[in-house]
Amino acid sequence: MNESDFWEIIETSTDADASIHCGTISSRLAECTPDEITGFADVLAESLFRLDLKVLADTPVKGAASRSGRPVPLSEDGFLYARCAVILAGRGAYGEILADPAGADFSPYTTDEAGVSEELLEAAPTAFGRVTGAEWEHVEPFDYETGSNEDGWP
Repeated sequence: MNESDFWEIIETSTDADASIHCGTISSRLAECTPDEITGFADVLAESLFRLDLKVLADTPVKGAASRSGRPVPLSEDGFLYARCAVILAGRGAYGEILADPAGADFSPYTTDEAGVSEELLEAAPTAFGRVTGAEWEHVEPFDYETGSNEDGWP
């Protein structure tokens, strides 16, 4: 699957509710071949990997403050979910963040609601199971866990 096809599937839904958006993506993927589904997962992993940048990870959780009034930092999982939220926002948002990570406003993606965006990570495995009846055993070529992009964490 190429990037254009990937973004077409991501933008199949523009629902503000991330759970519904991810369900629509998974349903759309269930219309694809197993190779297309794993290809989607590969492009997703690479996209998340490219967003794995310390400058973005240092963005505090929007609207949250500690008891002392200090900003609340993103957890490793929170940062992954925020990156999923960027991708769910579409190609334009993704391109804007990547074009100028230090200057882009990443904070809208760091809200507590961004945690629901993690469902994007299950869209391909769920669709694969629906199409094949088999368990997901595919390993993507990019590790998208926080801190995996060594070039993004100087």
